[in-house]
This record gives sequence, C-alpha cells and structure tokens, in this order.
Amino acid sequence: MVTQTAGKTKKVNIIAKKSSSITQNKIPRYIECQSDGVIIHPGKEFISIDNLKQKSSDFDEFLSNIKAQETEYLIVAIRPDGVEIFKEIREVIESKNIDIGYEPINQDWELTIK
Repeated sequence: MVTQTAGKTKKVNIIAKKSSSITQNKIPRYIECQSDGVIIHPGKEFISIDNLKQKSSDFDEFLSNIKAQETEYLIVAIRPDGVEIFKEIREVIESKNIDIGYEPINQDWELTIK
C-alpha cells in the first residue's frame, strides 16, 4: 500500500498490507529499483548493477538470508528508470521461491519505509 503527502517534495510511504494469506505471517523487507542498481531499506544500502550481475553478489547474499528465514518476503518499489533492473531481479527472486510484491513509484518521490 502506498500513501503520499502533499507539498513541494512528495513523500511516499510503503506500508505492507496484511491481507494476503501467503504473507500474513511474514515480515516484509523492502528494496527500491533504480537505473543503476537497488537500495535495500531501511539502511539504504546501495547495490550497483555491476554487483547484481555477479554470482555471489551482496544482493544474492541478501536474498539467501531472506530465503533461509522463511519468515520474510520482499516488497519492491520501482522507479520509472528501474523497470529493467526490476525485470532482472524479479526472475532471480522468483527462482528462489521468495514471495514478492511490488509498487511503481514516481522518480521524484522521496521514499520512506514504515
């Protein structure tokens, strides 16, 4: 679920919706796709596109940790310039059988995770 605030700088909050039976008992983890890589929230850890393409990348380690927990799932915020990155990582995420949700967001919105 996305909410936004009015004003000069638009802020968007991504809030996990708890209605899905698949994710009802799982904790959401958040990432943001942009043209040059992904950002893992809430720590805002940036992983470059070059790192994403390595076999034992930081992103692969991140996904392995989520898979090992079996109590977490991913919510992906997708910037307009991050669509291609999303297509690539979505395949990887789904191949690991990790539950995923996603939400397109505008390029100029400031993202906050709640």
